[in-house]
Amino acid sequence: MSSSEEQSQGYTDTHFPPPAERSAEMPMLWNEEHRSLIDSCTRNESLYPLLIQLPKLADDLEGNQTLKDNNFPVDFTVSALHNCDWTMCALLHSMPFNVVKSIVKNTFAYHDYNGSIQCFKMPTDTTVEVPGVYVVGLMRLNKRGQFLNIKEMELLISDMKDYVQGYRAYVKFAADVAANGRATAKSNQSAEENKATRFVASVDSHAGGSYTEKPAFIEKEDEIPRIEALIATYERMCDRSLGPTRSIRMMQSPLNVLRILKADQLALAEQLVTTLAGSLIYQHGFNSTEAGGTGSNTIVSEDGLKLNVELVISRLRIMIHNLGNSVDEVNLRQRFLKDIELVQAQVQEINEAIKESVETLQSLPDGFQWNETLSEVEESVQVLKKNLQDKEEALKFWNPMIQIQGIIIKEIGHGIDLL
Repeated sequence: MSSSEEQSQGYTDTHFPPPAERSAEMPMLWNEEHRSLIDSCTRNESLYPLLIQLPKLADDLEGNQTLKDNNFPVDFTVSALHNCDWTMCALLHSMPFNVVKSIVKNTFAYHDYNGSIQCFKMPTDTTVEVPGVYVVGLMRLNKRGQFLNIKEMELLISDMKDYVQGYRAYVKFAADVAANGRATAKSNQSAEENKATRFVASVDSHAGGSYTEKPAFIEKEDEIPRIEALIATYERMCDRSLGPTRSIRMMQSPLNVLRILKADQLALAEQLVTTLAGSLIYQHGFNSTEAGGTGSNTIVSEDGLKLNVELVISRLRIMIHNLGNSVDEVNLRQRFLKDIELVQAQVQEINEAIKESVETLQSLPDGFQWNETLSEVEESVQVLKKNLQDKEEALKFWNPMIQIQGIIIKEIGHGIDLL
């Protein structure tokens, strides 16, 4: 058996799925970072590759020009992701793996409806209050969990724009009423403005609650830029080149998916799930403020927290299963790195031998391209050194594991086997 065959022993024969691509069913994948995040989930069986990407997601958020242009703060989220400690690791590993994938892909409503993911049951009025983070997905009624098609989306976009115009017509009319009285304001209102305000009233009639003349869904002008950002997201989803018939339904859209173990984890949990889902209004979601505003002071009883620990760690063994897969991933990487070290040593020996033979090579006939050969070997060494950075990632994983053991032992009386 050759050395390369020996080295291949023990590695999983992995058949990667094709990279994520935009389609009529998955129209939100216009961002390379989003596609890369999906690939890290679909091409691995553990959450470890996703965990070590969290600091990069923080960099992407921090450098997002659209967020900056709209003065949308994400400082707390960036800080939480950069300081990716045991808490963030524990939160990520407390979610079922398939649920995490569906969050990242923005397909959780579709997959939940079709039973391909198992989310936590929604708390009922008769249960102990259970704190957690909830991700809301959208689907059309009686459409098998799917969202809109392009025809419907274009109609929605048109109506949203009309609602914004109706709000502005109402503001102008209300100011005129205050200054000159309703009769004068009515006579001053153009036919187009009257139509716009009537459209708002027709939409608001479906909102429920007590009737009010004020628009129900826009309270002030400052809210409009974020509504326009959502409209822009919908417009990007209406790419007719992906589905010329405009009738193919989308699987993507912006479920109780995560239960927290300690009160002070709630803000971090919000920030983690919001980041994975890309759910900020200036990304491709609905959240109009930075996540993490819900502090631990909103939790009035620890009974729900104890239920979370029992459910996630002991009864469903979600965390144990996920951590086991991540440990397997780390061990596989460590074996790979040892093999890389061996190959690197061999390459360095070859490189030294080539250097010692320079004088001999110089005596070869003109046109012999030994310089290129040497450069190729040196370049290979640099590539191998770059791959060794994975070792640092693997080592960073173990400290969070030890701290997670601490909370598990404290809450349920025994630890879990990490090896």
